[in-house]
Amino acid sequence: MNVADLLSARSPRVPTAVLVAALAPAVWGQAVTVGSLADELGDRDTLTVFPTGTGSYKLLQSSSHDQRNGDPSITSPLGRPWGGLNADFSNWERFETNNGRTELVNFEHIGPGAITRWWTTALNGGLLDNNIRIYLADSQGNFSQTPDVTTTANNFVGRNGQGNTLGFGDNFSFITPNVGGNSYGPITYQHGVKVTWDGPSNHRRDGVDYPSLLAQHQATGSGSFDQFRNTSTWYNINYRAYGPGTVVEDFAPGTTTTYAGQLATANTRLTNNVVNGHIGATDTLNNQAIGNGASLTRNYTAPPGAENGQAIREITLKFNGGTGAQQAAALAGTFVELTFDGQRTARVPAGQFFGNGWSENNSNAYNDGDDYFRSVAANGTMTSRWVMPYQNDAQVRLVNESGQAVNVDLAVKAGDYDWTNDSLHFHADYREELGIETRAITVGGNFDGAGILDADFRFIDIRGRGVYVGDTLSVRNRDIGGGGNPDGWWGEGDEKVYVDYLDANGNGAAATPVHVGTGAEDYYGYSFGSGANFQTPFVSQPIATGQRNNPNGLTVNGRVRGLDAITFEQSLKFDLEVWKWREGEVDHGAATFWYGAPGSASMHVAAEMATDFKRHIAGGISNGATSDNIADTAGDGTWTFFNADTRTNPTDTQLLTWGGVGNAGNQGFGGGENGFNPGNDAFNLGAVSDQYLFLDGGDNLGAQGPSFRELALHASGNDLGGTAEREFLVSRWTAGASSVGLINVHGSVRNLVDNGGDSIDFYIYVNGVEFFSVNATGTILPEAFFDFDTTIAEGQFIDFVLGNGPASGGGADEALIRATILSLGDTFNTVTQVVAFAHEDLDQDGDVDDADFALFFAAFSGPGVPTGNRAADLDGDNDTDDADFGLAFAAFTGPGGAANVPEPAGLVLMSLGGLLAARRRRAWSMC
Repeated sequence: MNVADLLSARSPRVPTAVLVAALAPAVWGQAVTVGSLADELGDRDTLTVFPTGTGSYKLLQSSSHDQRNGDPSITSPLGRPWGGLNADFSNWERFETNNGRTELVNFEHIGPGAITRWWTTALNGGLLDNNIRIYLADSQGNFSQTPDVTTTANNFVGRNGQGNTLGFGDNFSFITPNVGGNSYGPITYQHGVKVTWDGPSNHRRDGVDYPSLLAQHQATGSGSFDQFRNTSTWYNINYRAYGPGTVVEDFAPGTTTTYAGQLATANTRLTNNVVNGHIGATDTLNNQAIGNGASLTRNYTAPPGAENGQAIREITLKFNGGTGAQQAAALAGTFVELTFDGQRTARVPAGQFFGNGWSENNSNAYNDGDDYFRSVAANGTMTSRWVMPYQNDAQVRLVNESGQAVNVDLAVKAGDYDWTNDSLHFHADYREELGIETRAITVGGNFDGAGILDADFRFIDIRGRGVYVGDTLSVRNRDIGGGGNPDGWWGEGDEKVYVDYLDANGNGAAATPVHVGTGAEDYYGYSFGSGANFQTPFVSQPIATGQRNNPNGLTVNGRVRGLDAITFEQSLKFDLEVWKWREGEVDHGAATFWYGAPGSASMHVAAEMATDFKRHIAGGISNGATSDNIADTAGDGTWTFFNADTRTNPTDTQLLTWGGVGNAGNQGFGGGENGFNPGNDAFNLGAVSDQYLFLDGGDNLGAQGPSFRELALHASGNDLGGTAEREFLVSRWTAGASSVGLINVHGSVRNLVDNGGDSIDFYIYVNGVEFFSVNATGTILPEAFFDFDTTIAEGQFIDFVLGNGPASGGGADEALIRATILSLGDTFNTVTQVVAFAHEDLDQDGDVDDADFALFFAAFSGPGVPTGNRAADLDGDNDTDDADFGLAFAAFTGPGGAANVPEPAGLVLMSLGGLLAARRRRAWSMC
């Protein structure tokens, strides 16, 4: 009897459970417990599956970031916190009295969830001996005045196991240099949680006391900065908000004893670097030569008999021979490329892929480091333990673009993997930005943002479904003048992570970040600019010569995620604020790691206005030469700069000319102190950072700073002076073939100096359609941000238009423009064809037939009993029962998708509880 016959049998008295055998043991419990989370953390395979059904969650963050950054009155058009505000301490949600105690509430969440990562610090370490109190809500979401857990902050975050009273174990909590405390011990709760701290009450964010103290400090300067924050605390708390219906066990002081065995196993796995899961074979190559411009490719296919797929579970790479400089060149110029099931998901320099980051001055190529997923040994052996699943085939490719031949040892370990419709491919990306200019700031600027030339460095922009699991940031810190000045500290910039932020039209203009931090140092688990090296399972600093002000000093920070992995359904964007205490510049390079459903992809840089222009200048230009098309070095488009008579869809244009622009009758590009023609320091082509295109109409070196280098694009003077609607300077990018399709345009424009009548108009047009505009008259234009999506075809263009605005007296000078264009276009020049299967197609052959129902019946468990095959849990409630049977029936097609289930079967299912009314689980979308 086939499935159609079985379903046609009219037997309403016989429940479906009688028709099938429940054979498989349970693999996932229904309740979220400390034990289940310990198991999850100790199994790297968990990150490769998107959590669905009642086990789905969103990772959120509560932190002590400067709350004024979220004030709508100062929020940019993008919606991101703005202002460079850095009073990131003691910004409690409120204060309250419990049993006569005044307690500061720094976190509260109503609903099922789990705290999964807690970082905290204090300038005055004694504050960490104050009590932390954890309150769990009742079924009505109310809290009693008696805490469920009481311990000190030091005991909660732990000091490498010393005095951790909660009992998670040494590797769940650790202290990093300068009192950066970290806890990864999960605190689970069913109805809600509230966390309070017995801290100094004079710095609470209650709408009265803290703001008044802050205002007093800003107005009078009373109290030094250190005195003001000496009684303050900083914190970042990650927590999971589970979906409705998720059963979560409430944490209690004895919970860790109950799950001691599972916690012990997880503790061991976090540090023993053993590959978990099945290893079928190891592909090993020794001392393999790869010539410059050549590549080494290894292909892998899931063998017959594998459980629906396979996974690469470890990759080890070592460069043999050569000097330190040659080794550094190999690390930076040899790319790891990964392809899974026909989709290329990674092209990252080897040093970045394995967590080594950049090398210090090419002398010591390797930065020893070790975390849960990567290792770099002093002898140059680098290991990746990310689990990389695939359904059918995979490719590991090393591409040598280092300018020299390299010799490598390569070992790849692969083994069985149970691929399901919720399995994810591994991705790795890399982006760098060099020569980011920073501005000097004052003590007052620490609080109000005055004098800060703020910027965001974008780590990554992802479109699709997936899980974000880690990153490595390399920073080279340069300071004007050198000399070890402590004001050269670079790491105050806050991370801002946007999750599922696109609206129905695909735009994120009103987006607010889900995660806002208190500084890059805090994101990476330490505090107060420590120059010490450290390594832990989740955060590391393998090198730190540039923590303060060492000329060309290098810092590499790493963070990998387990229970604090960030899930997203349609998009994720990660920006890091570039914030430095002192004028100078920094280089940023970020490697990012994530898992994505087949077809999910990151957006790659298609064009960067200032970067492309800077590289063009470096190629050599004759003073006074006519401007030509500037190659788009990131993609295959071009830049053209011209003067337009009208701002809308300009047709009457004149290419700008190179050279002096200060004289009557000339318009074009000029610079600050480092002009192209040293004899004219005000109006000649100057240097430019990788980040900014500087539009300048005069010699404003005093306002710009003695060493703030910029590219000046003059938008005033005899030829360009004028009225609104007339005489605009246009930077036009024309798309090439590799940048077509969905693009993201982001950046900002800012007017720096008011010369008593400055006026500015700025517009962005895509093929003549306005997407953004901003203007200011007679005053400084604060930095205005743009960030939007659109689609573009080859040969279409984007115009960035600058004009004098409503007033013409001062011209549109002293205006900074940043503009980066990201694309989902096929920048890797590979054709991605991803086949999507319905969830009910268990054997994933393009139909739902007898073979699928055979798998379904084998996995049938009955209500409330965990299934042995998660793919057969079609409604996501952790069992395979009648409800799932109804979904399977509704999807039945017959072999090849040609036949439908006979109508009488519907009568049987209706008699088994109205199963046809069950909501069908969403299938993957075709990408």
